[in-house]
Amino acid sequence: MTVRADRHRYLRSLSNELAAQADRVRDLIGDRHWLSDGHHKEALLIHLLQRHMPAGIRVGRGFVVSSYDSNSVSREQDALLLDTTREAPLFTQDDLVVALPSTVVAAISVKTSLTASTVRDSFDTLRTARDICGDLAPSGPIWCGAFFFGVDEASEEPVDLYRHMTQGLNELRDKVQKPIAEVAPDFVATAAEFAFRFDRDFRPASDSPTVTRIRGFGCSGLATAVFLSDLLAHIAQHRGPAINSLADLIDNNIVAPLTPAEATLS
Repeated sequence: MTVRADRHRYLRSLSNELAAQADRVRDLIGDRHWLSDGHHKEALLIHLLQRHMPAGIRVGRGFVVSSYDSNSVSREQDALLLDTTREAPLFTQDDLVVALPSTVVAAISVKTSLTASTVRDSFDTLRTARDICGDLAPSGPIWCGAFFFGVDEASEEPVDLYRHMTQGLNELRDKVQKPIAEVAPDFVATAAEFAFRFDRDFRPASDSPTVTRIRGFGCSGLATAVFLSDLLAHIAQHRGPAINSLADLIDNNIVAPLTPAEATLS
């Protein structure tokens, strides 16, 4: 019997692993305690990230606090990625951390299903971490990502997912009175099928607003790997000129643009 290497199967196994483990609690308790189910999913993603982070990057849930204003605290982030080669968190116990902006590399929101309300809450939560970090993060703006274990059965088409995200960004822009480019995350993914990259087209002319494009991709089971690849690329850039080798394992023939391929916001 010949066993052949299959890198795509390995990468798909990341999504399959999350799906299999996520169902265990729900299969046992049904819908009796959604909070426990949510914490379980957060822990699953944190543990997967921990296995793939380079040395010196700590992953935990927690808060970002201002170095200057004791009243300036982010909402709780489902996952914070900290560069502990610079300095340790202010507080750490088990998976809970409290960190200063100077150590924060990325923040991630984790939800069970991608819906209009969960998208809006994820984007707002991530925005609080980015606001506090500002220009104090070690290498420019922190990477913000939203990870959803699945999609709502009533919103499985790409056009529905784009609508949830554009609606959420428009509402958040109006709430905090900031441009969409400042409140948008960097990446959104479901566990298996969908990935969305947020690109900002900065236009210096005052009469030409910044455009934010949401580019969507169908991932054929590789969405967790694509999410991880984009995050690792940010960490590599944060540490200096480097190549994110994981991206080389993901074949462009497998990850393909959705139809429609993008949504645009100003």
